[in-house]
Amino acid sequence: MDPASLCHYSYKACYNVRDRKRNGDLHKLCAFHRCKANASHRKHVLKRASLTPPDDDDAFYFDMETIQMLLSL
Repeated sequence: MDPASLCHYSYKACYNVRDRKRNGDLHKLCAFHRCKANASHRKHVLKRASLTPPDDDDAFYFDMETIQMLLSL
């Protein structure tokens, strides 16, 4: 089998065939390692999103008059 068509997983030799893109080109990884990498990346993105503070635009802001009016209800 042509080495160029094999998975380019960097941590260990993988002899699976590289997965195909929608346009027919080859991905760098096989289907298994692509799934593993995508799951890892998704986990990283979710962790990063949970650690970043919300923007000031997203935060609620009430002045004292509004707070007192809400408390009187």
